[in-house]
Amino acid sequence: MSTGPAAKPAMLPAVNMPNARPGFALVGPPTMLVATGCRAAEPMPPRASSAASRAVVPAAPARLSEMAARATPTAATRRASSRSASAPSQGWVAEELMLNVATSRLTDTLDARAAWPFLLPFGVYVLHTLEELPGFAAWATRHFGPETTGTFAGYHIPLILLVLVCSWQAARTGRSGWVVAATAFQWQFAVNALFHLTTWIALGDYSPGAVTAATVSLPTTVYYLAWLRRHQRATTRQLAVAITLGTLIAAAAISFLLFL
Repeated sequence: MSTGPAAKPAMLPAVNMPNARPGFALVGPPTMLVATGCRAAEPMPPRASSAASRAVVPAAPARLSEMAARATPTAATRRASSRSASAPSQGWVAEELMLNVATSRLTDTLDARAAWPFLLPFGVYVLHTLEELPGFAAWATRHFGPETTGTFAGYHIPLILLVLVCSWQAARTGRSGWVVAATAFQWQFAVNALFHLTTWIALGDYSPGAVTAATVSLPTTVYYLAWLRRHQRATTRQLAVAITLGTLIAAAAISFLLFL
């Protein structure tokens, strides 16, 4: 081996590197041979066998179909979603309907309470008849003609029921026919009250029914007519018809006494 400036680097004998090629040197551990001035190649990943590749390739479309099926909602899922989306709106509609029904019932109740004066004719008639019942038949027999308490009660009971129906329907429905009928009966009680007071004065004998006539029938009629006009429950024409009808009813009752 030569020494000095012209000396060349020592090379391993060829016997130690049977696969050595020109331009290559042993660098690093003896187990790794890297070309001088070159980058080491990265190891390749292990390749699957052909049988495994054939098994995986057909499975790819099936896997994609399964993923697409999971991502796409079914018809049942869409219906459920539609029902769940429409449930709040349907709930609001149901609540609104219930609120409208409750409001309508409340309005009807308030209207019925506001229409209570239509029941006055019935109340006046019952109180007046209770005062008349014990002694009116005897009083009528003394001054007009024979009459019994049974006869008196016999034709007053159906009339009381008739007034009740008219008053109740007028208060419940407010229809013009029922209003005119109830008003006619109330006016009749006013005319009847004048009859009781006049005969008491003229005959000098207490006329059974005169007390309620003066304290109930007349004041109630004034209040009833004023209430009708104030709340516009009846027109002027309806009032005229009711007053005419009530006067005719009172005249018929008085005539019945005269012709006993």
